[in-house]
Amino acid sequence: MKNKLAKLISISLVGAFMLLTVGCASGGKNETETENKLTKGADKVKLSGTFIQSWLCNPWDDERWGKELKNLKDLGMDIIVLGDTAVKSTAGAWTTYYPSKLDGLKEGYLGSDTVENALRNCKKYGFKVFVGMSLDENWWDKFVYDKEWLTSAMNTCNDIANELYASYHEKYKDTFYGWYWNPEIWNADIFKVTSAVRDKFIDVLSDGMNISLDYLSKLSPDMPFMFSPFANTDLGSADDNYQFWRDLIKKTNFRKGDILCPMDSVGAGGTKVQYLDKWLEAYSKAVAETGKIKFWANCEDFDYTVQGDACTADMGRFSKQMEIAAKYCEKTITFAYSHYYSPYNTVPGYDAAYRYYIKNGKLETEAPTAPANFTVELQNNAAILEWNESSDNIGICGYNIYREGKLIENIRAGLSDNVPTAPVIDTTTSDWEAKSILETVGQITYDVTAVDCSGNESKKSTFVLK
Repeated sequence: MKNKLAKLISISLVGAFMLLTVGCASGGKNETETENKLTKGADKVKLSGTFIQSWLCNPWDDERWGKELKNLKDLGMDIIVLGDTAVKSTAGAWTTYYPSKLDGLKEGYLGSDTVENALRNCKKYGFKVFVGMSLDENWWDKFVYDKEWLTSAMNTCNDIANELYASYHEKYKDTFYGWYWNPEIWNADIFKVTSAVRDKFIDVLSDGMNISLDYLSKLSPDMPFMFSPFANTDLGSADDNYQFWRDLIKKTNFRKGDILCPMDSVGAGGTKVQYLDKWLEAYSKAVAETGKIKFWANCEDFDYTVQGDACTADMGRFSKQMEIAAKYCEKTITFAYSHYYSPYNTVPGYDAAYRYYIKNGKLETEAPTAPANFTVELQNNAAILEWNESSDNIGICGYNIYREGKLIENIRAGLSDNVPTAPVIDTTTSDWEAKSILETVGQITYDVTAVDCSGNESKKSTFVLK
């Protein structure tokens, strides 16, 4: 995930992901029929499951797995996507989360069988698991531009799938439910309708995916194949993406039951919530027209602070994503409840806010108390802002700091990520621009508000620094 975000920043100004499509139909159907053909949505707005990355759950024992899965089960989830089992760096070194006997992979084994631990515990709690095969980090540079590399990478993916199937499927055949194909396709310029190389590279991509699909059809014909592409709305139009996905799906040897589960890209910044409906509707149309695969959504439950730090998205934003996805998608999973919403990895208010939402069908709306005893003092050329902790019925997730009415910082709860200390929400910060502003205008008005995990914001506490 971190490497992908770094690559995306180089692809475009915002680096992100998202769902795709919109456009005209082709092939024998009149325009009205095409415009009206969409996938069927869900009966209820809720999460069916979550991704869990192997680096997070690798050190978990059965007790920790039990806490996590019991909580997810209580929330109505029954799907786990174990995102990666083997990752190859650009330098060629493998990190492996199961005891592989394959050359290169066995040298990268971390010593804890994450796949076994996940399947054993998911079996106990009644989860279906999509097991990730492998990701070669060279994907971000080589992509479809190097067909020989792509062919080799997909054949390695098949070797890993064969080993995973032989090692775990018989023991966990009712739990080891499907495959997750790790490479993430994005809406590159080469796939635009106006691109002279569009058809060539769609063929290369389809051929690469078919290496995996054809092999898996022989190895495990009843196990669905899931993949989760992304897009950035700044990189192209919805119509380009609609036509790309329509054509790729037609060319590729997908089976009934395979699942296209795109990231909505709202968390990573590739799209804004207000554009999501348009793009999901178009994506839905592409899937419905081809009639080959299922359409699920991968709603991102993370965000970034003004300072650029990863944090959890509050339920106010996340609920909007889920509601839009439910209009078109049979199921919604998330990246990633266990990382960003689990009460065992961040403040418990996020989990409480989600529970309230799915129980009541609406957001909890009680605002937190305003921060008390707000003071600002100039020290060593910086303004030091301090306040007392606010309270809330659901739980505080952080504080917003405004200077002259403009948001300059939003402090948010952190993540434990297996560190045995509870996340701390700071009640102090610094403004290093204060002295120069004071020298120019003579005073600064600061406001601080508390924000809860449902997205409710408190009244402002104000301090004028002179």
